[in-house]
Amino acid sequence: MAVSNTSTPLSLAGRKILIVDDDRLSIRILGGILKTDGYVWSEAHTGEGAIELYKTFQPDLILMDVLMPGIDGFETCRRLKQTFGEKSAPVIFITAKTESEDVVKGLSAGGVDYLPKPFKPKEVLARIRSHLQSQALLEQLSKANAAKNRFLGMCAHDLRNPLASIRGLAEFLRDGAL
Repeated sequence: MAVSNTSTPLSLAGRKILIVDDDRLSIRILGGILKTDGYVWSEAHTGEGAIELYKTFQPDLILMDVLMPGIDGFETCRRLKQTFGEKSAPVIFITAKTESEDVVKGLSAGGVDYLPKPFKPKEVLARIRSHLQSQALLEQLSKANAAKNRFLGMCAHDLRNPLASIRGLAEFLRDGAL
């Protein structure tokens, strides 16, 4: 039996991405790549700036360099996760630090992916799409779960009254009251 995928791909145009990097050239290149796919983006040049901008911009995803003045990308990621909890946007680290130890450190700090510099535009877009699609699917599942819970709650409520009457009548019959 063949399974066909008839669902339409999720539209990701308009999703907001925060680029955090002290290198303005990297930001311009990433911004150009993101613009071609219809993403809305904003930039911060420090970790502190990213945390401040996050509050108003509320990105769907963050592309973050590790080495920056002030707090580094790992600490910025930790603080974002600490401040905004589960609602914080996923962080993809884009950095020249590519040793296995650095990748583990980034993922331990709360990052979801790690891209080495110099980056390849197609790979950047593919990873962004992958994470945003996963995020969109999780949102859809969460909404579907909430709808299911509302439906089951209504069903339980609607069944409770007739069942209470039946139970009451059964108790009367059992006790010989009728």
